Amino acid sequence: DAALAATAYADAAVAAASAVKAGQTSKSVESPLSRWTYDTSRDEVRNAEIKTANLLSDNQIQLSAPYDGGTKAQILIRRHPEYGVDVMIKASPSQIICDSYDGCSIDINIDGKTQKLRMLKPADYDSELLFVSNGPSLVRKLKVSKKVVLELPFYSNGNGQFQFTTLGLEWDQK
Repeated sequence: DAALAATAYADAAVAAASAVKAGQTSKSVESPLSRWTYDTSRDEVRNAEIKTANLLSDNQIQLSAPYDGGTKAQILIRRHPEYGVDVMIKASPSQIICDSYDGCSIDINIDGKTQKLRMLKPADYDSELLFVSNGPSLVRKLKVSKKVVLELPFYSNGNGQFQFTTLGLEWDQK
């Protein structure tokens, strides 16, 4: 069943996110040629590295109370030794609308080409975070892209668009 598979995937991704937070060692690197930042932490249970790449949006949007003050988005790519590659979209502060059981689709424009991107809510129902259902496919596109615009649906605020300068992503899928 697709819905059960989506829920299991989201549960595994949230568990992986917890493992990132629990890592005892961490090293951050910023690339001088791009806006991507990179981090490596240690999963002590599995004796392996967790790698992340993070990109903040070029813009911020204004949402109504209680999210006053500007909302920025970020694209987070994570490679975890147990869960593989995940891509997450986070908008903070906010409350992103996406069905917990069936997931949702958002519009994303990569270098002038608009497409639908299937998203899943995390198992902990974090209202600021969505998982891309096919993360490795999006990573391949991000590696060769220059500009991405994505549109997220917000509770009581309609849709908001975020621009990202994606040029220079250095990511090995392995």
